[in-house]
Amino acid sequence: METTQVSITATGADGEARFDVLSLPPEFLGRFRIVRQLGSGACGTVYLAEERAAGGAVAIKFLIRPERIEHLKRFVAEGQILSRVRHPNVLAVREVCEVGDHPCIVAEYLEGGSLRERLRRVGRLPPAEAARVAVQCLSGLQALHDQGIVHRDVKPENILMNAAGVAKIADLGIAKEYGLMASRSLPEGLIGTPLYMSPEQTRADPAGVPSDVYAMGLVLYEMLSGSHPFQAQTLGQILEKQRKVPAPDLLTVVPGIPGALAVAVNASLAKAVHRRRPASLRGRPP
Repeated sequence: METTQVSITATGADGEARFDVLSLPPEFLGRFRIVRQLGSGACGTVYLAEERAAGGAVAIKFLIRPERIEHLKRFVAEGQILSRVRHPNVLAVREVCEVGDHPCIVAEYLEGGSLRERLRRVGRLPPAEAARVAVQCLSGLQALHDQGIVHRDVKPENILMNAAGVAKIADLGIAKEYGLMASRSLPEGLIGTPLYMSPEQTRADPAGVPSDVYAMGLVLYEMLSGSHPFQAQTLGQILEKQRKVPAPDLLTVVPGIPGALAVAVNASLAKAVHRRRPASLRGRPP
């Protein structure tokens, strides 16, 4: 029997979950056939679907119902800007719309899974592969920055791979902001995932291009070492480390990695915004 309802779960940073059931209207079911659930996160639930007209696979993310209608309107308006971004290292957003009273994102489906899934399987990546993924991600982020879009939540879960292993930036920051407005799971003003927040984000200062550079530096550190540099037991401890504690020296943690990669990580993880730069990786081919 064809699915006519989807369940939507959103789990905040505090572990609190919200749950909705959405009945899909006939006009939506006329365009898409829901195949199966792919996963849930902080903002909502993703389903694999088939486009009836074209016959291709897409990923559809249904977000939790907003508490205030202006959040929904803002999400859809900003999402329409994102849908115009076309770059080989940015997940292609086909459409951002409302289904019932829920925001909905229709995007390309990538068979390769997330960088997080790959790291769970292999622990850490060979330096050449880590550098290639980092360059591809920086290229995708640059395309967003050129459009005035700051991601604000770069992390391994939000880096997806296609069947050929090409990395694409996904789950753009607007979705994260929407989810936080809906759930209020972090202290007021904080946007992002604590383990990947820049120092300025931990202070609830505006996130900018350097914030994405910092998060990408953390991702590169994790790809090379197999572990995050700022482990802690509490949210407060994580935020304090992001603000004040330098990352452990990569050349000590992983002896033998190319010095240029260690320099690139250090340049990206500078605590001061004006010292932060990704330039040392930009010239490498993807």
